[in-house]
Amino acid sequence: MQQRTSGILMPVFSLPSPYGVGSLGQSARDFVKFLHRAGQTWWQILPVGPAGNGDSPYQSFSTHAGNPAFIDLPLLAAKGLLTAEELASVSAGNSRSVDYPTVNADRKRLLRLAFSRGYDREKAAVEAFSSQRRWLRDYAAYQAIKDSFGGLPWQDWPVEGLRRHDPGAVERWRAEHEEDFAYQIWVQYVFAEQWSALKSFANGLGVKILGDLPIYVSLDSADVWAEREQFLLDGQGCPSAVAGVPPDYFCAAGQLWGNPLYDWPHMRGPRALAGGFAGWSGSESCLTPSE
Repeated sequence: MQQRTSGILMPVFSLPSPYGVGSLGQSARDFVKFLHRAGQTWWQILPVGPAGNGDSPYQSFSTHAGNPAFIDLPLLAAKGLLTAEELASVSAGNSRSVDYPTVNADRKRLLRLAFSRGYDREKAAVEAFSSQRRWLRDYAAYQAIKDSFGGLPWQDWPVEGLRRHDPGAVERWRAEHEEDFAYQIWVQYVFAEQWSALKSFANGLGVKILGDLPIYVSLDSADVWAEREQFLLDGQGCPSAVAGVPPDYFCAAGQLWGNPLYDWPHMRGPRALAGGFAGWSGSESCLTPSE
């Protein structure tokens, strides 16, 4: 019989921090030590992907990438990539809520500074990291292109070749924006480095981290942009059907999540039998609702 264990749910963003949002740094280690002292085995977290529409962890821009907002700034300062004065310039925010627009702007500003100082000395390690992750080049291109178009969802990008993930158009864009592309890869390298260190610290104290994943993929994501054949989309990239749940005791009106449904027969291959799909018909808008 397996030993009975227990744990506590604590989203990373809810950890205490003087920088507007919880991170993978000292406050996370302090929470792990608390769990250890309390005899807990599990730390359950919410998804740690880059939050998308509505700043929701369940509408992530990627099923693989880490959220840059969770990168710990003092750890970057300890590596000589940020100064004390630059850390002091970050908004402390409201201790009871996260001001995501301010947090994201602060993180982007300081991560860009850290990238300009640290990329060259870590370039070999970053390139090795990237070569081991098939998803990363598409994600880096998606996020860099999205930023260049002011955060527009990929369906609304003004360049058709980029919107349709035409390999030639994407490669030309990469060649013309090498620094933006390298920055996105470096950010994921730093996130993975800090995440691995935190996980090792927790496991060393006998604490295991229990993750959480969305059931569906966000429409505005690198995954759907780069592999739309895996989803039920029309010719414009809008979902032909979307995910949700019918009315129930929890929500009398039901819930419309807006995520595209998977094309299961395509995933199974050419010998798959045709079948029905559970879901709600698509709306006029391609944009994923915030709820």
